[in-house]
Amino acid sequence: MARHTLWTVLLLLTVVLDLLAAGDAIIRGRLADPPGQHPPAGHALVFVTDQGQKLTLEGDEYSTSQLTDPELEDRYWELRGHFKPSGVFKVMRLFTVKDDKLFRVTYFCVICNIRSHHHGPCMCCQDETELQELPVAEP
Repeated sequence: MARHTLWTVLLLLTVVLDLLAAGDAIIRGRLADPPGQHPPAGHALVFVTDQGQKLTLEGDEYSTSQLTDPELEDRYWELRGHFKPSGVFKVMRLFTVKDDKLFRVTYFCVICNIRSHHHGPCMCCQDETELQELPVAEP
């Protein structure tokens, strides 16, 4: 009986993981808002894909912070995530794209040697952090 239960749990886990993976999507494009005119905090960001489709984005504080960073406002982005039933794209990972290569966005404090994913002052010394776009290793 325990063996049957174990196989059932493993089968269900496999199905759930397959469903989660099937919902993953990758989109490329730019924010729709003109440079320097992002919506106020709490309002949705609009993204225009390469195909011209306008999508509403939902992300955590880090992805939203990076997408609205004035230093990155002219960037071309690759967003990875999934579409919610409402049609909103939930951002799970994001990269800037240059010459068809992916870059991870981070912010670095040279004083404290601390790396963050949120633009603004260092969480330790409160000095300004430096934007860094680090190449993503090829798979």
